[in-house]
Amino acid sequence: MSSAGKRADRIDRLATELRGAGVDALVLNSPVNMGYLHGFTEGGGERFLTMSVRADCNVRMICPALSENQARRCGLEDVRTWKDGEDPMAHFAQLVDDWGLASGVIAVDDEMPAQYLLPMQRVAPGATYQWRTLPLAGSWARWRTKPPGTA
Repeated sequence: MSSAGKRADRIDRLATELRGAGVDALVLNSPVNMGYLHGFTEGGGERFLTMSVRADCNVRMICPALSENQARRCGLEDVRTWKDGEDPMAHFAQLVDDWGLASGVIAVDDEMPAQYLLPMQRVAPGATYQWRTLPLAGSWARWRTKPPGTA
């Protein structure tokens, strides 16, 4: 299977798991998780950089403009960029609107820093947020769920 085929299969399996868990979208920050799912292994550091996967298999990257070429080389098609001095939360707000997440269930990976999560919660205060640990091998059913703010 080609690397593009493997990525599509992983996204499809993830979307199936999201639907089964009643999750509308998963927002990833971990370079390991983004790399496993789509081959994108850059971290954003202090800059907002996320890959979101919707339960219908749509994928959107929000990243600094300097990461756009690498995201596209990894096969990501829906890439929304921002530059220093711009507010990346405008792109997250657009994602919430486009994907109907204002009152949905949004999962975030377990490495999502508070400096990203808190502004996301301000953009979509009516959404329910969950932490998710994405297994890199084996059954997707081994996901752990815990509410944000718990150990």
